[in-house]
Amino acid sequence: MTQVKYASRAYLVEFALVVTLYVIAVTARPYLAGLSRDANVHFAVMALPIVPIWLTLIVVVRHYLRIDERERLKLLENVSIAAGVMACLVTSYSALEDAGLPKLAITWAWPTFAACWGLATGISSLRNR
Repeated sequence: MTQVKYASRAYLVEFALVVTLYVIAVTARPYLAGLSRDANVHFAVMALPIVPIWLTLIVVVRHYLRIDERERLKLLENVSIAAGVMACLVTSYSALEDAGLPKLAITWAWPTFAACWGLATGISSLRNR
């Protein structure tokens, strides 16, 4: 088991690996989809990014289980703030879609949430110095 003092380093390594897998899967999808005309192969190729998405959840849960109570509280606060910001962004943008802005695919949900989470964590870090 990873010691608490190495939890952040282990998290960053695991997270970087999963993000790299995600980028590879998304980038390779169009090329791989063109290699076969079989509908099942096409479906499997288009579903490739699902694996690293779920691996991201596993990485975050593993990190949560490795850290101490104080770090867990900070993580949960930042996730809560990010969820609130994300809810406001989604609701606001849906009103702007009604005003004529283009519709966004749900694909943008996770990267937007991750950006909100990162921003909340950064602000929290600066505030707690």
